[in-house]
Amino acid sequence: MRRPLGSIDWFPGAEHQTLYEVLLIAEEGWQLYPIYGVDADGVCACPKGKSCPDPGKHPTTPHGFNDASSDPERIAETMRCVIRKA
Repeated sequence: MRRPLGSIDWFPGAEHQTLYEVLLIAEEGWQLYPIYGVDADGVCACPKGKSCPDPGKHPTTPHGFNDASSDPERIAETMRCVIRKA
């Protein structure tokens, strides 16, 4: 049986539900990276907005999937950057 947050239950900031869920997935060994979301009208949250050809389907990081990580500290920092932009 898996413990909630297993080995990362010490991580500060895990009270943010999205971060909590992401850290649980990373703990399983998945390499993760954030993608842009879309608003209620389907408009991408990236700088291209309405003119984005792939709304909500591309990474927010400079090197895309190459920036993926399962390191909790790196994920938390990436999430902080994404949350600040929102």
